[in-house]
Amino acid sequence: MNITTSKDGILLGNISYQITGLPPFTDNPMSTIGNDWSLPHSILSPAHVEKFNEMALSIGEKMRSEGWRGLFGIDAVYDEERDRILLIEINSRQPASATFESELQSEARAEGVPGITMFEAHLLALTDAPASENIMAINDGSQIVQRVTKATTDMNTGGLEKAGYKVIKYNNTKLNSDRLRIQSRKGIMEAHNKFNARGKEIEKLLK
Repeated sequence: MNITTSKDGILLGNISYQITGLPPFTDNPMSTIGNDWSLPHSILSPAHVEKFNEMALSIGEKMRSEGWRGLFGIDAVYDEERDRILLIEINSRQPASATFESELQSEARAEGVPGITMFEAHLLALTDAPASENIMAINDGSQIVQRVTKATTDMNTGGLEKAGYKVIKYNNTKLNSDRLRIQSRKGIMEAHNKFNARGKEIEKLLK
C-alpha cells in the first residue's frame, strides 16, 4: 500500500497484491515483478482490510511523528495459518507503483470517481497544503515487469500493444533488471501466484 503523511494527517492509498518471482518474468523467486489492484478485493475479507488499514494508519502516525512528509509504502504478508497480517517492510521513498496507481485514479476520475490521486496527495503534503479529499479508491488495474533473464531474447511487443496493453521499454542488460513494464487497466491475477486469462495472454504474447 502507498501512503502519504502530511502536517494534517495520514491518507491511505489502495491495497495492491504484490506479484513476486513468477517465471518467465524473472529467474529470481524473490523478485517483485508487479502489482495487481484487483485481486485484494477477492482474497481479503472486510476484516482483513480493516486490520491492514489499522496497521497502515499506525505506521503512518509513527512516520509523521518522526517528521516524514509525502509518499512512502508498506509491504505486508497474510499468514493464513494464524489468520493475521504481518508487516514485512517500510519503504521510506516514493514507491514504484505510485505512478501507475495515480494514472489509474486519473482515469477513474474521468468516470466520476471522487477523490485525489496518490501524487496529488504527495505534492499537497510536501507543500504543506491541506488535502480537501481522500485518496481515490480503485478496484482494478495491474502492471507486471519482464526482467532480464538468462533466457531473455529480443522481444516483439507489437502483439501486447495490439491487445491493448501499455508497454514501457528499458535498455537494461544486467541480469534481473527491468526489460519491459506491461500495464493493464484490468487485473491479471486470479489467485495467489496464479494468472487469470489476461495474465496468461501476456505470458503467451511474450513468447
